[in-house]
Amino acid sequence: MRERVLLIGLVVTGLTVLAGLHLWRVRQENHWGAAQAMLEEGTHKLQTGDLRGAEATFTQALAADADNDYLYLQRGLARLWLFEYAAAVADLSRSIALQPRPIAYLRRCEAHQAASHYRAALSDCSEAIRRDPGDPAAYRLRAAVRRALGDAPGALRDAQRSTDLSRK
Repeated sequence: MRERVLLIGLVVTGLTVLAGLHLWRVRQENHWGAAQAMLEEGTHKLQTGDLRGAEATFTQALAADADNDYLYLQRGLARLWLFEYAAAVADLSRSIALQPRPIAYLRRCEAHQAASHYRAALSDCSEAIRRDPGDPAAYRLRAAVRRALGDAPGALRDAQRSTDLSRK
């Protein structure tokens, strides 16, 4: 009898755990779906020039999905275009921490460059190139950063590499 009660207790506990996991998964899926809809809305606002609206929408989406690197990337881009360079760098850094994509390094490079943080910009451009050596835009951006740093030979090499890649 005691074994039967123990067995029933284990089964009930197991079912409770499974029900809890299922409920957690459903909530996660619902949050993910809401975040995806807000991502699309924010991207549309970004494309149409509603930068404040895009920033607000991405912020709202991040409340639902705080580990979405693309949401940080998009909000970072909105903040970059709003001339909020420190906030852009913070968002792009978070995006990189979650998923180190070359585009996030390029956008963070742009934010550093706009804030006249040329050494950090050069580092980010170089990392983007290391991760995607076939991107002519990365070489073009690094050429501009090198010009700002007074590295004319390096700027010329990067500009030539960008041109060569663009022709392919």
